[in-house]
Amino acid sequence: MVLTYIGDNKKFNNLKGKICFKASRKENKINKSDLEKMLMNKDIMGNDVKTSRKAHEISYDKACEILVEKKQLGEKTDEKDEKDTNIENKICLIKGDISYNKLKKLAKQHNLDYEGSREDLCYQLKKFGYIFEDKDEIIEQQKCYKLKKNDCKIENEECIWLPQIFNRKSLPNNDKNLLISRLELLDELNDIEKQDYSSFNTDKLNNKLEIQGITHKGSRCRNIDKLKEKMGKNKNKKQKNIDSSTDLETGANTKEEAYAPPPEEETSPLEESPEESEELSASLEENEEQSP
Repeated sequence: MVLTYIGDNKKFNNLKGKICFKASRKENKINKSDLEKMLMNKDIMGNDVKTSRKAHEISYDKACEILVEKKQLGEKTDEKDEKDTNIENKICLIKGDISYNKLKKLAKQHNLDYEGSREDLCYQLKKFGYIFEDKDEIIEQQKCYKLKKNDCKIENEECIWLPQIFNRKSLPNNDKNLLISRLELLDELNDIEKQDYSSFNTDKLNNKLEIQGITHKGSRCRNIDKLKEKMGKNKNKKQKNIDSSTDLETGANTKEEAYAPPPEEETSPLEESPEESEELSASLEENEEQSP
């Protein structure tokens, strides 16, 4: 079901013909800021009027639902909104009944977001109004990397916020305390008993992070399962390069010595990828905004 503006408030005449559908790629989509303005409008909301802060906290989809109840949004139908009945009541998530290309074509036809996995497309089409046999298993896929810090940390079991490992004073090197914070968080994810990293120098801390493969400088929100998978693969790759005479079961100190970089590299800063370099200024700005 596609919703369109049907209200008669003169302040929002510019929304006539526009649709309230978050996943739409149409240019005539109602912006989140317009939804917030309606939620803050006393004539529309009555006693349920929202403050600026409350309106901002309400998600796009929830705002659409509220405004349907307030008779500001209603169902819109046209040729592009007509569903393909040939795929109704078929299994969507498992390859067989419906091809990936068919799902993508339908998403494009309905002006939905057609980039992503089969699970993403099934969810978009289910939300549009298609009824699939496996509808109960079709859920929204969490895109952790798109989340900001607060959204990542609050009531989110699939994602985790990884802190940055540098600050303005430490550049171009990493900060010891921030390195320790990230390592402790990764250890907790891997169910490793808490270690005392205070006696480690920054080179040793950097080396331990390199073993995990989580060396990006900036902070970001990551999917927990994918993060664990990456750490596991990277650790196995590192272990294959260790001298066969090294005993991997002798404890943390032996492992650290085995992975330690050559002496001549100890004072050299870690290489940065273009992606990491782009993160530096953004992360620094975030730190400054959060400082009292």
